[in-house]
Amino acid sequence: MLNSPNIDQSGNPGHPVFGNSLLTGIMGSRGLTNGFAVLDAKPVFEVVGLDFTTMVAPRIIVDYQQNPEYGRETAVRELSTMFIMPFMSNFIGMGIMSAKGLGGLYTNSSALSTLHAAWNEAGNTSGKEKLKQYVKNVLNNTEGQVGEEWRPLRKTLSKKDFRKYVDEIADIIENGGKDTSKKLEKVAKNLIKTAQAEGNIRVTGLGEGLSTSMNELLRDTATTAQKVFTRHEGEALEQTVEKLGKLIRWKSAIAVSASAITGFSMQYINAAITKLKTGDGGFSGYKTFGTEEHEKRETEEHSPGFTIKKVAAALGMGLLTMSTMSGFKKTELLSKKGWKDFIKAMELRGPYAHMNILKFVVGCVFAGRAIAIRDETELTTTPVRDFTTFINWLVIGPLLAKGIAGASDPSLFNGKVEGDNIFKRGLSWLNDTSLKTTDEIKSMWPDNREKLAIRNTARVAGLTWTLFTLGIGMPYYLNHYIINKSHKNKNENLNKNSFADFINNHMDVYANHRGLLANG
Repeated sequence: MLNSPNIDQSGNPGHPVFGNSLLTGIMGSRGLTNGFAVLDAKPVFEVVGLDFTTMVAPRIIVDYQQNPEYGRETAVRELSTMFIMPFMSNFIGMGIMSAKGLGGLYTNSSALSTLHAAWNEAGNTSGKEKLKQYVKNVLNNTEGQVGEEWRPLRKTLSKKDFRKYVDEIADIIENGGKDTSKKLEKVAKNLIKTAQAEGNIRVTGLGEGLSTSMNELLRDTATTAQKVFTRHEGEALEQTVEKLGKLIRWKSAIAVSASAITGFSMQYINAAITKLKTGDGGFSGYKTFGTEEHEKRETEEHSPGFTIKKVAAALGMGLLTMSTMSGFKKTELLSKKGWKDFIKAMELRGPYAHMNILKFVVGCVFAGRAIAIRDETELTTTPVRDFTTFINWLVIGPLLAKGIAGASDPSLFNGKVEGDNIFKRGLSWLNDTSLKTTDEIKSMWPDNREKLAIRNTARVAGLTWTLFTLGIGMPYYLNHYIINKSHKNKNENLNKNSFADFINNHMDVYANHRGLLANG
């Protein structure tokens, strides 16, 4: 499975999924296919929807049954993360840009550099001709990944179609208006049909170069021209672009840092609310928490290594997070260049957080939960829950989907696996390959429901795995096999100590009582 996918772009599997025409009809249905197409275009909705349906809602229900206060903590913990992770940084970023009169501009510094080079290469032309030459320069240097191959857009399109798209995009830039976004989405959809590429798009030979998607490329090409390039000329434009590049980097740093710090602090806030409500600052996961039975327990003594274990769990989460992030060379992270690459990989580039930001923020959230652990039982449950969540949600779930699709039909892959050993090839397969999007499959095999059914089945399998491992199985396991067992053991120890104390404290009285009886 970890070998390079054998891309066959022309084939039809020739048989229904798993040999079952009914399954093919269900899993290749229009409703399911269109639903995944929406998620392909806006991955953040998949993350949020997956988070809520497979983790947040089931966990709240299971943990509330364990203890109402524990359920409340779970609700606050999970729902706040669901907002902080995909939305908070971008809301802050959009606020900063709007304050500068650049609302609706999502270009990152790489896109700005690349598009600025395309604008400069348009020469001394002006007006509509300038816009056409600018768009032409962008499309001339654009490539889309189809299987293992990067195909130049100018070779994929006929000369007539190429001129048509240049004129169409230039018209949209010139006319602007509230429907700019819808018009660009329509153009992008038509380009995807012809180019057979959507999610893996790159622009080379201009400025810093750019890796993006078809929709984001057209959006940035249009909005940057409208809001920056056409409003300034000559030296003023050069200065504006330089200042804008700094603004983009700073607003990203501020927005992502604010989200990470908020996420890191959430469990402290959550625990403070619990203590304010109940007067008990301990772990709320016990069935008896908040009752007289719980209040009679002796204050727990932490082990000598308690704090060290908490810090180790937080650091472990940090290492796990960094190891799964893409967009920079991890071996150079501690160098000046590596640090710059990391900062660039964390830049905002849309109205929602991209995967690098999602992973970074959720890693900070989980690290904060580790530091906020309150007792030995929570020291077991929190790392188990959060490490398992991260690995299953952001690694194994997608990996399972890719594995099923790859085993069934390798032609559904984009990307090339590289590496000189099985470990490197495995990481390359995980990071450098992706399933074709719904629209890519439709463009390559217009009447092939089997391929759509295979892809949908693989995606559903990944979601189902996440639901049962993280939404139902994990909280059930933690509550019934770790928390309750720990609580039972502590109560048994407490009862043993209490009985021994009773005997010792009353031995003299018992002896005197026997003496009184003996002496009449």
